[in-house]
Amino acid sequence: MTILVCSRAARISALAAASPLLLAACGPDLDSMRSGPIPEEAPRLAEADLAPEPGDESPFAERVEWSIVESTSRFARTSDPEAKARCPEFSTREDSEIVCTVVFHGAEAKWDVTIDGGEFTVSSQMVPRGRQVVRETAENLLRHEMDTETVRCDMDKVHVVPVDGGEDKAVTCEWGRDEDSWKTSERQGTVRIQTSSPAAGLGSGEEFWFADAEG
Repeated sequence: MTILVCSRAARISALAAASPLLLAACGPDLDSMRSGPIPEEAPRLAEADLAPEPGDESPFAERVEWSIVESTSRFARTSDPEAKARCPEFSTREDSEIVCTVVFHGAEAKWDVTIDGGEFTVSSQMVPRGRQVVRETAENLLRHEMDTETVRCDMDKVHVVPVDGGEDKAVTCEWGRDEDSWKTSERQGTVRIQTSSPAAGLGSGEEFWFADAEG
């Protein structure tokens, strides 16, 4: 397979001529991407970085808030020692529906929490409306998965990805390389950040992952 490496001037000419075939032949525009070392392992939350889990004797609200921070950190594949979750006051003796807020690396996301209260037992169900993803972590995961130093995710430094977002809200990442890799024969590609897994259900993926951008 022949790879044509083009100058930026050639790319500009191709754009001006509206020539997608020429652009494709030029290969990936590595200059538009961010470069960094390829991690040996996929980024993942270190258990030691989590705050200690509240015990059974702790207030139930505190345990709910800890669970939200824990889930947020695990999904994001990284920790934030300043992460906080806050829920409005509720009674553990009554059924209720509340909205909690978690702040992770400065970005806020909402969680819908259903409280199943009672005189002797209480439980909760927590569903996120959005999921925080740190751009640096996402790009490092993509470097590891695609075996390339050059990637770019089109997102804020800390992005809240809507769980129920459609194609218009998808967060996409590009990757490219100028040499072959044992992982794939392709030289470039685009993926999107996935907030759920088919097995776990909507919004219940334990960690964010990538899916084909066209899927």
